[in-house]
Amino acid sequence: VTGNTVLTSDQLVALAAVSPGQAFTDTTIAAARDRIDLEYRNRGYENITIEPKATVVADGTEAEVVLRISEGQQVIVDHVIIIGNRRTSTATIERELLLSPGRPLGYTARIESQQRLTALGLFRRVTITDLQREGEARRDVVVRVEEAPPTTIGYGGGLEGGTRLRPTGPNGVAEEHVEFAPRGFFEVGRSNLWGKNRSLNLFTRASLKAR
Repeated sequence: VTGNTVLTSDQLVALAAVSPGQAFTDTTIAAARDRIDLEYRNRGYENITIEPKATVVADGTEAEVVLRISEGQQVIVDHVIIIGNRRTSTATIERELLLSPGRPLGYTARIESQQRLTALGLFRRVTITDLQREGEARRDVVVRVEEAPPTTIGYGGGLEGGTRLRPTGPNGVAEEHVEFAPRGFFEVGRSNLWGKNRSLNLFTRASLKAR
């Protein structure tokens, strides 16, 4: 490994998971390059480039692999700007973010932050972008949310069937009868109460059966 300053060669070799004596394939080297690339991007090095080069030696039975690394500049989060939230509190959104001022602008942290916000079920759409400043290593992160409607209503109907005992036999003896009855349900829910990701739901159903 050449060109590395942030991570040691031992760290990168361990991360690459490639060792002497292992079978040489293009797929193995490509996977090693991708693992190292992701580690650097998670540390804020978005312009990382890795060029693998293999030289066949020992009568074509072995290969020397060199990874030439150009790390580029590390990007640090300057400010986190949250926009689009009217009912949802900013603190609720901030709890789900893995990006914060002073920390690297990591690739995985950005993706997971977006997934965590989406999983709340409070937003129709969530996007996380960064504002680039030419020549500067610090960037503002913009979290833009589009809130979903706070009230949901559901309803439906159907037909219920089953057997019931009825006193229709001689001298009022109970007999089983197959009966069908209409049924329906109605539900209403309110989410994002007080902007704190709390919800209240009411569900009711009714069925009409013969007396």
